[in-house]
Amino acid sequence: MSENTDGKPNWREQLQARLDDLKGIGSEIADRLEAAGHTAQTEATEAWHKLQPQLGKAERKFVAATDDAVDELRAMFGQLSGKLTELREKLK
Repeated sequence: MSENTDGKPNWREQLQARLDDLKGIGSEIADRLEAAGHTAQTEATEAWHKLQPQLGKAERKFVAATDDAVDELRAMFGQLSGKLTELREKLK
């Protein structure tokens, strides 16, 4: 990971890594739900359908991000991470 002139890691690279992690969790959830077919828990399926657009929104915001949006993105990614991880655990 590259660093800024002040020695801190580049925020865009940090957030890209976090977004990649979130997308990976999302893909895992989608795969598990698809593999379970009609036996997938209705609650889990509904939760995924609510989170999926939020993940897309986070990705679009990241692509258009400026330095001013960093705090909002970090908060959004943190919230998504918690919800996606919780849903993934329910599907184990």
